[in-house]
Amino acid sequence: MLPNLVSGQRLIINSQAYVSQNPNRGDIVVFPNPKNDTVDFIKRIIGLPGEYISLKDSNIFVNNRLLEESYLKKIYPPITFEPRQWILEENQYIVLGDNRLCSDDSRNFWPIQKEAIKGKAWLRVWPPQNWGVI
Repeated sequence: MLPNLVSGQRLIINSQAYVSQNPNRGDIVVFPNPKNDTVDFIKRIIGLPGEYISLKDSNIFVNNRLLEESYLKKIYPPITFEPRQWILEENQYIVLGDNRLCSDDSRNFWPIQKEAIKGKAWLRVWPPQNWGVI
């Protein structure tokens, strides 16, 4: 999740965040790795239920509109995506890591189900100099 989260940081995860509401685009969520459920992933929600998501060149489109991602710092060269597309069903989400060059995410597996989401990243608590709300 570089550059927004780094290895070794400790986070508080709100496991009740989605009991009475649905995840929003841009939320950072924790869920089991679909390829190894003994390990958790932390990724950002990009696509929501009912949406058509497509990747083309270095762009992400939601319902054929370019997605602006203000949370990404433009420190990396543009990433060329392998063309992909999804039509999300009820309770399905597309998740991507912020470090798109090195992220194992929905581009490499499938959409995740709402039921798989363990919680929303809420607070950085370690190291102390990085403390703050996510």
